[in-house]
Amino acid sequence: MRLPLIDKQGNFGSIAGLPPAQPYLIEAGLTEAAQLVFRDAQSLSEADFDLTADAKHFEPQVLPVPFPNLLVNGHVQLAGTIFPPHNMSDVLRSCRKLLRHPSSSNEELARVICGPDFPTGGVICKPGQLATIYETGRGTLTARGRVEIEDKVIVVKEIPFLNHRDTIVRQLAKVAIDSRGQIVSVEDHSGLREEVSIKIWVARNIKPKEVVGQLFEHTDLEVDYDVHLQAIVGGRPQTLSLKQVLQRFLDFRLSVLCRTAEFEKFELDDRLQLLDALFMVLSRVGSVVELHALLSSGEVEDRLSEIRLTKTRMKAALGQARFDQFIERTGDLEEFVLNEHQIVALKKLPLNALMQLNRQVLINQRKRLLRRQRQLVKLREDQKNVQLEFADDQESIIQCDHAPVRRTTIANRSRVDSEI
Repeated sequence: MRLPLIDKQGNFGSIAGLPPAQPYLIEAGLTEAAQLVFRDAQSLSEADFDLTADAKHFEPQVLPVPFPNLLVNGHVQLAGTIFPPHNMSDVLRSCRKLLRHPSSSNEELARVICGPDFPTGGVICKPGQLATIYETGRGTLTARGRVEIEDKVIVVKEIPFLNHRDTIVRQLAKVAIDSRGQIVSVEDHSGLREEVSIKIWVARNIKPKEVVGQLFEHTDLEVDYDVHLQAIVGGRPQTLSLKQVLQRFLDFRLSVLCRTAEFEKFELDDRLQLLDALFMVLSRVGSVVELHALLSSGEVEDRLSEIRLTKTRMKAALGQARFDQFIERTGDLEEFVLNEHQIVALKKLPLNALMQLNRQVLINQRKRLLRRQRQLVKLREDQKNVQLEFADDQESIIQCDHAPVRRTTIANRSRVDSEI
């Protein structure tokens, strides 16, 4: 995977083609990048759920991922076709470009996304193929391993995606046998993990560049991939262009942000109701110790329901500015009482939370919650605010360590670093 989501402990196999260890000898956890998937888990409360395979439980149809995982990690499909992986930074920049310029063409978006970025690196040697793939969703992609020439030695530094290192070493050895003395020897100096360093010594009277072409022709150092940009849309598989893939993600992500804001506002309303209740009770009983004694009594519900504060006393407790905000939410009443929801919330407060309370702490919490509440209201009222929230979210991911450096290069084409 281009952006690993599983933190592997033990032998999961290797690029050399070695088999993984037995399941009981390995462990797996979530990487930091995978934790981004669950960062907005609260929006699952508003997600659409389906029955699990055994029809005993429910599970969300999709997870609220903050990046288009299908484009970033890709996948291998049936019949050997692939949805190639891409660099996360490039993908997120192309999303932002489409968000700001909805009329962008596939060609313009392709210049930002640059092309596939394979975890094994390599070189895409026919960049003209990318235009067809991103426009139609289908095509052939030619990629090569990265080869460097050091004096009379050809060094293979990277191999094409989905190929095994040991298989390529055997192919190179066969080419050496058939080369009639042009290739002297082939040695594998690779490390035990993901490093690749295959050295090919050529004869003194042979130029290494003349041999490199034979290596690409007769081994898997050059491969063609059948690319198919296919995704499930509306429950059915559908071939998509690059712009359609990005647009589907934008629509999904914006809806997730709206659901998250709705859920957060619901929680804020509950928290504000509790703070209002604490203000009312503290104004009546006078101290946290008396409040704890009140909540610990056997007739707590009856005693809390008896608490009443006049408008004048509530204004004195909150102050004019906060009292005006309180009136906006509850209505202008002559007398204020605790509702059933507030009584239940007060009863659930633990002792350590009560002992940390004081009037200034409650005032600061209330200021912070009201400020966030106003932000959420603006977010819901204007779609542009949702788009700004999305752009800030994407930029924060790009700036963090979750976006790896690009490994695959595009032949005869410089990378576009557009300031979008």
